Amino acid sequence: MLVSLATMAVFVGAMLLAAASVAASTHVTSTSKLNFVLIVTDDMGYNDFSAYGHPTIRTPNLDR
Repeated sequence: MLVSLATMAVFVGAMLLAAASVAASTHVTSTSKLNFVLIVTDDMGYNDFSAYGHPTIRTPNLDR
């Protein structure tokens, strides 16, 4: 399935807008920080993680 560049830009923009609204509505003190991790991959299927049964690829951090 091919995704156009415009569709990807809209998706990334929506994610950034959602993250900004959460950050704006959350009180953050100087000792606590919000962490956002955005993982972008290409050409992965659902079974390319060891949690979903791939026999040789090990992804323990993503499985957690």
